Amino acid sequence: MSALYALLSIPVQKKRIVTVHSIDPMSRFRVFSRSYKNADRILVHSNEMKEKMLSLDVPESRIRLVPHGTTLPPLLKTPRKEITFFGSPNKGKGFWTILSALKILKDQDWDVHVNIYGIYSDTEKNEAINEATHIGVADLLVWGDRLSEEKFNQKMQESMFTLAVYSLTVSGSSVVTRAMGNATPIIASNTGGIPEYLGDGGLQVPPDDPQALASAMAKLLDDPLLRERFSTMARRRAENFSWDKVAEMTAGIYYECLRENP
Repeated sequence: MSALYALLSIPVQKKRIVTVHSIDPMSRFRVFSRSYKNADRILVHSNEMKEKMLSLDVPESRIRLVPHGTTLPPLLKTPRKEITFFGSPNKGKGFWTILSALKILKDQDWDVHVNIYGIYSDTEKNEAINEATHIGVADLLVWGDRLSEEKFNQKMQESMFTLAVYSLTVSGSSVVTRAMGNATPIIASNTGGIPEYLGDGGLQVPPDDPQALASAMAKLLDDPLLRERFSTMARRRAENFSWDKVAEMTAGIYYECLRENP
């Protein structure tokens, strides 16, 4: 927030366009929140984040909605056999909720494993393993590596479904949009801007609700036709978030600003 405040507080002749992914706690102080009004345009990833900016008295005329972009890779004909999680295995990403849901399913005699891919530290991995061991599901975790773009898409397309059950509020999720681009069914938390992206492309559950997550996982595991329907709908919705469309929207905002008088 300090860097953003400096950018927006110093008088300049150049146009200032900023993207807000989340509201910094410092924004509660008016000296910081007022600085947003000096931006020529503020880009946000969801209507949910737009409402937050409006609550800080940012003029609506300055706010523009530009969604997270995603690729639309060729769809491989590989079998979908994995349950996956992409990202850092921490509480904020809902990983503790996933562990508790796995315990519920294990107690119901479901044979379920979760494959974990992404960029995370040894500390995060060890903390997740310790929690999983405490709960009794460490044997249900399959640890993968950081993936290249090509491998990321491949692993997404090998997924029966992927999990994005964040505990924290996010304006949008690149994991969700990329899963949709790969026609991968999703179980996501109904927080922040995620419902705006996911729509009918997957199942939504409350954050921090292991029972709801376990029920959703069992539902998808038990219904291949439902998974196929979500796969089709996810890919169809992802077309709204292609990088070509996002680039066109962003360039349009730049031209809009340049046409205005200083």
